[in-house]
Amino acid sequence: IDATKIDLTQFNAKELNNFGDASVLIIDGQKIDLAGVNFKNSKTVEINGKTMVAVACCSNLEYMKFGQLWQKEGKQQVKDNSLFLQGERTATDKMPAGGNYKYVGTWDALVSKGTNWIAEADNNRESGYRTEFDVNFSDKKVNGKLFDKGGVNPVFTVDATINGNGFIGSAKTSDSGFALDAGSSQHGNAVFSDIKVNGGFYGPTAGELGGQFHHKSDNGSVGAVFGAKRQIEK
Repeated sequence: IDATKIDLTQFNAKELNNFGDASVLIIDGQKIDLAGVNFKNSKTVEINGKTMVAVACCSNLEYMKFGQLWQKEGKQQVKDNSLFLQGERTATDKMPAGGNYKYVGTWDALVSKGTNWIAEADNNRESGYRTEFDVNFSDKKVNGKLFDKGGVNPVFTVDATINGNGFIGSAKTSDSGFALDAGSSQHGNAVFSDIKVNGGFYGPTAGELGGQFHHKSDNGSVGAVFGAKRQIEK
């Protein structure tokens, strides 16, 4: 199983403990259930004297969960801001041998460069922060687009190669980047290229995919997680 957390202060990733269930997040030895009738998008738990909030996406994803995690005091997000992704990998012998498929989903991200830009996953895959992936299992290629809310041009594009039940590649912005604050030119555009992407296929028949990327530099930092579900051909 994949279980990763991206620290949004240092913009690095580390493995999380997991007992084989993508819908159960384990933080400091405590379990946080991210599914079931009592789960409504977010969950607040007390862990070692800290109030931790987990926000998970999405209701249509059965074999993976991803989202945000932070510590709360009163109504304020105070620290330990991070992203997480967990997924139950498809068995390699159950991976599709060929064919082209479209996967549609959403993403969570923080881009930091003088100011912060945030993408927040939600169940609205039409006008929200959406993702679209074209997967060619014959050629072992994954091409993805990550969009701003209501956006026409992608904020990031992903190009990756399938290896077994996962994929590795790179993410980049357009050459001109994108504005962190559309109403101000103070912070300029954030431009990223060749950020390493790690991802996987999830579920019994690779019906879901997800992945993450992170990068820290003086010219801007980013952490992102994404997930998507295979579309039934009409």
